[in-house]
Amino acid sequence: MTNLSTPDHSDAFAGSFPAPPDTPGQRESRATLLQLLDAPQKPDWWQDYLAIREAFPHFKNWRIYVYIAWAGQPAAARQPRTIQELAGQVLGCTDRAVRNWQAASYGEKADIAEAIAWVQASPLLRARREIYDALAASAVIVGPKGHNDRRLALEMLGDYRPKGDDPDERQRELERQNEWLKELREGA
Repeated sequence: MTNLSTPDHSDAFAGSFPAPPDTPGQRESRATLLQLLDAPQKPDWWQDYLAIREAFPHFKNWRIYVYIAWAGQPAAARQPRTIQELAGQVLGCTDRAVRNWQAASYGEKADIAEAIAWVQASPLLRARREIYDALAASAVIVGPKGHNDRRLALEMLGDYRPKGDDPDERQRELERQNEWLKELREGA
């Protein structure tokens, strides 16, 4: 018989702990995660935490997932405000542990900095299609109003390269200018 008043956290625990339950510190880690899961109000980064667990399963540590979700938020809006506060108040560890995770190698898999960048880019990536649709709609406006968007779209597609964007062209221009200066000096 299932007790309906106690939430089932088996999904949250699956793959969240790199060490067995009897390892020193694991009881505290599990208790800390339970507090976070049972909190009536979740942090602003909670949805990112859930997405990170799915996108980066190789980290296998709920604390790393929480750190990535927190670090991916705009710095001015982060709660708690510092890594030290996050480590002590939410993760139940030290900021030294966080630094160790940051320095760790994950082989061929994404590292923590890449995962944080993914979190930061996610809002833009979710709106990507709408952005392209808006760019296309604006780029086809005939006349000067659509010029900048046409130029941007053509650059993105590789059909247009701004003058001076080609390194060889810049070198040729520099040589032309040097030749012109040389002619001026010789003529003076």
